[in-house]
Amino acid sequence: MINRRRYRHSYGPGRFSRGFLVAAVFGLGVASMADDNSDKPFGSNPPLHAIDTMRAFKEDHHEPQNLTSMGVTACVGGDADGYACNNIDLMAFMPLNEIGGGSGNDIWGWTDLQTGKEYAIMGRTNGTSFVDISDPANPVYLGNLPPHAANSTWRDIKVYADHAFVVSEAVNSGLQVFDLTQLRALSPPPLNFSETAWYNGFSTAHNLAINEDSGFAYAVGINNNNCNRGLHFVDLQNPANPMAAGCFGGDGYTHDAQCVNYIGPDPDHQGKEICFAYNTDTLTIVDVTDKTTPVQLSRTDYLGRHYTHQGWLTEDHRYLLMGDELDERDDPQITNTRTYIWDVSDLDAPVNLGYYEAPTNSIDHDQYIKGAYSYQSNYQAGLRILDLTDIGNVNVNEVAYFDIYPSGDATNFNGAWSSYPYFDSGNVIVSGIEQGLYILKFDTSDPDGDGLVSALDNCPNVANGGQEDDDSDGIGNACDLFIPPQFLPKALLGTFYDQPLMILRGTPPYTCALTSGFLVAEVMVDSDCVLRGDVIAGGVTATFTVEVTDATGDTASRVMTLRSKIPKCYSCHSATSF
Repeated sequence: MINRRRYRHSYGPGRFSRGFLVAAVFGLGVASMADDNSDKPFGSNPPLHAIDTMRAFKEDHHEPQNLTSMGVTACVGGDADGYACNNIDLMAFMPLNEIGGGSGNDIWGWTDLQTGKEYAIMGRTNGTSFVDISDPANPVYLGNLPPHAANSTWRDIKVYADHAFVVSEAVNSGLQVFDLTQLRALSPPPLNFSETAWYNGFSTAHNLAINEDSGFAYAVGINNNNCNRGLHFVDLQNPANPMAAGCFGGDGYTHDAQCVNYIGPDPDHQGKEICFAYNTDTLTIVDVTDKTTPVQLSRTDYLGRHYTHQGWLTEDHRYLLMGDELDERDDPQITNTRTYIWDVSDLDAPVNLGYYEAPTNSIDHDQYIKGAYSYQSNYQAGLRILDLTDIGNVNVNEVAYFDIYPSGDATNFNGAWSSYPYFDSGNVIVSGIEQGLYILKFDTSDPDGDGLVSALDNCPNVANGGQEDDDSDGIGNACDLFIPPQFLPKALLGTFYDQPLMILRGTPPYTCALTSGFLVAEVMVDSDCVLRGDVIAGGVTATFTVEVTDATGDTASRVMTLRSKIPKCYSCHSATSF
């Protein structure tokens, strides 16, 4: 069932001041500023609310939960063995103590194009786990890559050219490189791995973005005195030998970013390499095509900003979804999980169109877009999947979820950290901070061939491209339970009456009940939707209402009439015993 929530149009980009900012990039080029429509950049240190966020995260931190592994568990009636869910089944769950211990953080995936196998790569406080999920119902823990320096609550992972790249907030972590092809033949797992290479162009980093089309990585939130804690460029053309390539620090601290070869509608920037940076209080867009001279295109704030955290572009690069990590927690006017919707068709002047408000209260964390869906990891609300087919009208709907933290929905930093939805198999992996690794399956099939996947189709097994729903119950007309008008044969006095009711559409099995009126004496409406019983009264006209309920809980009712008849030769039947 599609959960349609309210949405609001926004207020435009808000009140801005313009200024000219100059930033030296420590000998790696000078960044020029094309536009600045916010109040101020941050200095080399992260803003106080970034520090406060990290402190709050640690305060909310719980010890790993004492959970056991699970196999395939279908979501039935909104539940998967204790996990609230909708349109998502659990393929397998591996608790933290089965994948290296510690607490969980980031997650990413890798598909080996040579073998077709799929792998989950999950960060933990004490290392990085590698899990073969090619058989999602029977995942295999392959081993652990220890930290380069020390344990850390924050670890981030991305993949390029069959190599995993790992950063951390621990001092002297740098950039770890791990050749994933060595996962092809392990005997026997699990193993304790060694890093393939290490890059020391920075000491710490909060996050890492990789543009797989260009072969460049962008470390963000890096240590003091390095790129003003902004974007640090790394050339990965030779993945086992990363090379410094420049940086951009003109807008200070960057918490997260997405960098792409731009294919969107802005003709001034098509074909260029563009970074969309989330800079704690703004969406900052930077042209990084020339690594020696990056250009800031725009810097835009928004009403409701508290801690601009992370976001992702739609596949056509026209729109962008963004999460603010502290608005739900710190703003009493914001009581539900909020996702900000941006029109970025003009990179020099992006516009905040409004926001989607979820049915949950939790803090939003990471989200990634694949096709027409955004896969959001929203801490205590777990994985939430949004339909973006009408995003241009700020009309976003939740179509699926799997709540890995069923005990709460508060504005605390527990539960789902991140997800990875890009496997061809359709499996989605989710990392739980206190839980472990979840392998999930979102139903994107289209069994009736009407161009709508089951999660979006109000009648998934009957073609109904128009999605007509006259009674607005979320079930399309083509599937709505229906009792047609029907002629009931007369009940003959002295006989046994046995007449099934005609029921159309809906989802069997059906159950029936008499809700008003009366029937001919001793005839009853059985729960299996058959009128049956001994007829002991003649010449009676009975009017009654039957209600039918199908397997989904949909109901329909119909007023009916049953007449009883006395045979012309009643004595012919008088031997019948009642």
